Amino acid sequence: MKVLIVKTSSMGDILHTFPAISDAKNRIDISFDWIVEKEFISLVKMNSYIDNIIPISLRNWKRVFCNFREMIKSFHSIRNLKNTKYDLVIDAQGLLKSAIIAKFAYGRKIIGFDNNIIKEKMASFFYDKKYYTSEKHIIKKIKDLFSYGIGYKSRKKIEYNLQIKRKEKMELFFLYATSRINKKCSEDFWISLIKLANKKKFIVNLPCYEKKDYYFAKRCLKNNLLVKILYRKSIQEICQKMASSKGVVSVDTGLGHLASAIDCNNIMLYGPTDPNTVNTCVKKNQKYLVAKNRDMNNFCAEYVWKNFEKILYFKY
Repeated sequence: MKVLIVKTSSMGDILHTFPAISDAKNRIDISFDWIVEKEFISLVKMNSYIDNIIPISLRNWKRVFCNFREMIKSFHSIRNLKNTKYDLVIDAQGLLKSAIIAKFAYGRKIIGFDNNIIKEKMASFFYDKKYYTSEKHIIKKIKDLFSYGIGYKSRKKIEYNLQIKRKEKMELFFLYATSRINKKCSEDFWISLIKLANKKKFIVNLPCYEKKDYYFAKRCLKNNLLVKILYRKSIQEICQKMASSKGVVSVDTGLGHLASAIDCNNIMLYGPTDPNTVNTCVKKNQKYLVAKNRDMNNFCAEYVWKNFEKILYFKY
């Protein structure tokens, strides 16, 4: 059976799909192709269960949509990338743009989520089969979508199929950067947390991609904190270094979910987002904390470090 996955972004959403692929590969003889944004190709390549990756560039969807000719040109390029007939096309994203992309593919059947459980309800108009579930957690929802469409019973086990070599160092990763302001902790919080880590002889890695996040990392250096700035490093490089660290403290961001996926000691900090729907900290060496009143400014560095130490030194 040959299946095309449409899940163009983002990092967390892509990672949430990996366990469903592992389920299918462990159940039936199947091959997967994947349509994904160019910037996430390296992440999808890390999963050996994917046979072919079809890159696209539609992040600036609204700008493209306003120009009908450009929109048509973009989708012609998608259609021409692979002249392959698929037994099934799965839109695991549930957006209007992903549904249209799925429709352009050469698939015998398109499946996706029922319009009652996706934000862009028009997307379901393009599906041949629609899947409804009352399940809240995104990983379980996608696992059930795949099992429904392909025809097998999904497993309880969550397997990402990411094989990473480890060489443990006395380093930590603090993943403070996120695009949503209300998911961020204050700079004072992170500086206090870095100081607590430094007291225990840990060097703290600070990955960042935006200038404002880079400037914060630079301020940490100027304050004589023991940090390493990883500015605009590739996902693969961050992944390899993170796997070799002692542990990770993260807000709800893609790299935080990657840390859980590669089995790092990990504590994730949630505020406005609901961990019951997106949490990936499911192992004994992983934990999540929820901010009081869902306000990230209510996190205390000492409280977070105390919980983090329990994970770091837990024998499992």
